[in-house]
Amino acid sequence: MKPYLLFFAVLTLSLASCSSSKHVSSTAKNVDPTNSGLDGSSEEKAIMVNETSETAGVAAEYDWLKEHYPGYTLQEQRLIIDSKKNGHPYDLMNIKTAEGKKMGIYFDIIKYFGKF
Repeated sequence: MKPYLLFFAVLTLSLASCSSSKHVSSTAKNVDPTNSGLDGSSEEKAIMVNETSETAGVAAEYDWLKEHYPGYTLQEQRLIIDSKKNGHPYDLMNIKTAEGKKMGIYFDIIKYFGKF
């Protein structure tokens, strides 16, 4: 009976990830509309992600990057916990633009960090 439970668990997780990736279809839905002027160049200018789960939140970050830096290459993704701000979490995406410029983009992930 255990193989059936394992199969069911894998199937359930697969379906859940498919449905949440469909949920994230445009940055208008998953990134805070008050982000105007925020470019992600620092923690202070971090892009606020409006999602309530890790899967949807990370997908929203990648959607934002695709929209704002088409053809980018991800060099590194790093979690930053800012001890000066009571452990506020950020994702730092180090990218290389299609033009070859290296840059770091910060995302404020407080709304979805640790929520599955």
